[in-house]
Amino acid sequence: PSLKSSKEEGRPNFVNPGLRLLGLGLDVKVTPELKAVVTANHLDFDTTETLELLLFQSDIDREIGWDLSLGARWRPFLNNNFVVLGGVSALLPGDGFSAIYDEGSALLAGFTNVKVTF
Repeated sequence: PSLKSSKEEGRPNFVNPGLRLLGLGLDVKVTPELKAVVTANHLDFDTTETLELLLFQSDIDREIGWDLSLGARWRPFLNNNFVVLGGVSALLPGDGFSAIYDEGSALLAGFTNVKVTF
């Protein structure tokens, strides 16, 4: 996570909190045309002192939470000329995320991408 400000406002030098990411992923070839992708990542801040100073909040927990996603890639012609990618992802907030954003419920997002090449 970057705390770097834009050129127009703020100070240019911040010490970023850093990120610890532990991830696990699995790609499963369901059929020759269809591949399923599952990932799970656990996210933590490396240090929280910078965040506590910036937000005027004490005792921010390091845990950001769990990032989970499930997707599929479909290649109906068995080449890369037409590829459809889609799926869903969720962030299950940890104590650190909840302390910063006052958000305790899961955040969900869907995604899709269609690639056509000639």
